[in-house]
Parts: sequence; structure tokens; C-alpha cells
Amino acid sequence: RPETQSDDHIDTARVEAEAKLKLAKQGLVLVGRPKAEFQSDVPGVTWRNGMWNVRWKIDGKRKSSTVRPETQSDDHIDTARVEAEAKLKLAKQGLVLVGRPKAEFQSDVPGVTWRNGMWNVRWKIDGKRKSSTVRPETQSD
Repeated sequence: RPETQSDDHIDTARVEAEAKLKLAKQGLVLVGRPKAEFQSDVPGVTWRNGMWNVRWKIDGKRKSSTVRPETQSDDHIDTARVEAEAKLKLAKQGLVLVGRPKAEFQSDVPGVTWRNGMWNVRWKIDGKRKSSTVRPETQSD
């Protein structure tokens, strides 16, 4: 155990845990995550933060994607759920492209990416994120 934990702290936490168990058995304490507002019957499709999350594994690697409803109306959320469930079915067959499409130009240097007609440069110094862009010169005839 960490040296910063005294026997008194451990004993206090034990008493709190025992009290929490007693309340939980009486149905007075929420244990675990609350049920999501919307549910899917398909394992791997969950509702969180206003969107459907789709999760699966291919060759032992975890993959994920999201499906956002057009609006937060029940009809649009239900339509997005059906889309998410279909996406999962295709994903398990390896038929879903995950992530962004490949950029028009590529760099072999980590932190240098092409987007919106320019090179984006990203790095960290002292734990702070920094970025810059490099626009190609326009060619004149």
C-alpha cells in the first residue's frame, strides 16, 4: 500500500465501504453506471453523450465508431440506432471504413498532416500542445 495511507485512513474507508454496502442492499445507493436514456438490444451498440457508440473487435483489435442523430428527437435517435446496429453488423464483416479517409498528400513524419489544402504541424513542449500550418505557395502562370 502507498506510504501516504495510514491505518486510520484505511479503517475510515473500510467503515465507509461497509456503510455503503448496507445502504446498497436496501436499494438506497446507486451502484454502477445509471441506465442510459436510450437502449439497443444489440451488444456493442450503446447510447452515450448524445450519440450511438459502436464497438467491435477485428483480429483481436478493438475498433469503434459513432452514429450521431440528425437532431435529439426520439425519431432521429431511433433512426440513428438502426443505422448504428447496421454499421456494427457490417463492421464485424470488415466492411466498414473506420476513421477519416486518407489525405490527398501524406508525410512520413509524425505530427505533420495534410488537411484543408495545407500542412498542419503539431507538437508538444513541456506538456503543452503547439501547432502551426504551412500553406503551399500559389503557382502563377
